[in-house]
Amino acid sequence: MKLKSYISQSQSLGILQTCKRMPYFIWNILLTRFKHIRWSRCRPVLKQKLWKQMFGKNDKDCTGNLWFNNIRWAILPNFVENFSKQNRNELLQSIYDHPDIIISGKFSILGCDNVQLGFPPDWHTDFKSGFRWNPYLVSWKVRATTRQGADLKVPWELSRFNWILPLAAAWRIKNEKQYAVAAKNLILDWIDKNPVARGVNWICPMDIGMRITNWIWALALLEDSNVFTEDEIFKIASAIYTASSYIMDHLEGSPSFRSNHYMGDITGVFHSALAFRGMKKADKWMAFATQAFEKEISRQVLDDGGDFEGSIPYHRLVLEFFFLFALLAKRNNIPLSDIFERRLKNMFAFTRDSLRPDGECPQIGDNDSGRQFV
Repeated sequence: MKLKSYISQSQSLGILQTCKRMPYFIWNILLTRFKHIRWSRCRPVLKQKLWKQMFGKNDKDCTGNLWFNNIRWAILPNFVENFSKQNRNELLQSIYDHPDIIISGKFSILGCDNVQLGFPPDWHTDFKSGFRWNPYLVSWKVRATTRQGADLKVPWELSRFNWILPLAAAWRIKNEKQYAVAAKNLILDWIDKNPVARGVNWICPMDIGMRITNWIWALALLEDSNVFTEDEIFKIASAIYTASSYIMDHLEGSPSFRSNHYMGDITGVFHSALAFRGMKKADKWMAFATQAFEKEISRQVLDDGGDFEGSIPYHRLVLEFFFLFALLAKRNNIPLSDIFERRLKNMFAFTRDSLRPDGECPQIGDNDSGRQFV
């Protein structure tokens, strides 16, 4: 897919510009191939010794509970805690019957509501065409197009886990453990059925970033559910740690062009940095992600607050990424520049001003229905 992309770029650039950029193209292709080979053979893992040092004083400590607590206070804003206590009925109405629908094995994917996919679902299948991608094939060999006309965005959308928060919220509001157990089982099943760097769900780093962001928010809500064993917590923590390392090794974009995909990448890295705060590697992730958000809001957001891609749906998605960062930066005493705060306010103003009289957004520009939270 990379080679096809470069050929397409070459055709649009012309011979002279192509010759100038050829060294960059070749280097990028070789570097990408090297990363694919390295990740198919060896990969960063979270070591038990480091895990114990960071989140437990001795082997008898409930290390996983301490990690959960770390996530809770880093991720879950006070207004969510207060809201769930003071306005339970209103919050229940906002999630409707989504948790029970998910437990019954029905999911809403890309405009198809309550499709029966089973519990847990098959993470590798496009239910529309019936095509199933090989979950054990290394990701860089997975083909985006098939003879059956399958759409890989179907398993991608399912694996973003943007539907998991109603499950976690239902546990927190109703105090019924079936919702917490269901959320836990879905995360663990995904980890078991999706080996690292293999299958359709490891192709796009943006989707990986969105997935771990949703996992971390769900874990913050499930912190005191007591449905996780120590081994299960470590398994999930290891999966998030490895996924974040994978994103850092496969950031989408180049020095001259970055878009909403890059924002999805760094949003996932930022959340992981908060979850593992204090670890040497996580501190590097934090420094990188914080600087990246500050740079990208000036690069990708115009003075009027609109996203440079000229798409209202993408503007909305990128706004979610920037707002999440700002929300958690304030929560964790991370300073934001005046430029960042001003442009973020302009993004909200642009969104407000672009609404139609009926409150709906007009369809202007590209749209793939992407959302961080649903």
